Amino acid sequence: LLLVSGDNQRVVVGSVSANMIVRAFDRNDNPVEGANIHFEVKKGDATLVTGADQTTNADGLAFGAVRLGNHTGNIEVDAASAGLSGSPVKFHIQALPAAAEHLLLYAGNNQNGTIGHVLPFPIQVKVVDHYNNPVPNYAITFVVTNGGGSIQEKQPVKTNGDGVASVNWVMGPTPGANTAM
Repeated sequence: LLLVSGDNQRVVVGSVSANMIVRAFDRNDNPVEGANIHFEVKKGDATLVTGADQTTNADGLAFGAVRLGNHTGNIEVDAASAGLSGSPVKFHIQALPAAAEHLLLYAGNNQNGTIGHVLPFPIQVKVVDHYNNPVPNYAITFVVTNGGGSIQEKQPVKTNGDGVASVNWVMGPTPGANTAM
């Protein structure tokens, strides 16, 4: 049993993968028609859309595909056939977050600071998709809207692997409330 294509896919949560294709062949490298290939999700949030058991066609090929669930992470799918050398064949899919949908206050709100000094803790926001998966590498611009002061980091800043963007805020010259968005 030989992996033909469909390994190492990167697919957005909630979507259907590309076909995972295996080839059954005999000792002389001739395609084997009618071989039963069993596809099974071994790890991760996905379900088969093609059905677990597939039969190889005249070219010795069998096809499987999965619909990803709502969670990011790694998915592993096996294609196996009893008695065939090379079985099982392993497919790997990385489930990626959907488009950014929500910006959430994450940390650093309601701090007290000293005029002209950096707040004790960074201010942080988190970007998530519709399923609350973190969205990495998303550009966020922090803006001081009241009280003056400045954000130390060059804008925009990108979210990290956990979907969090973080900046240090220098308090403005006037006592009282300072606000940033």
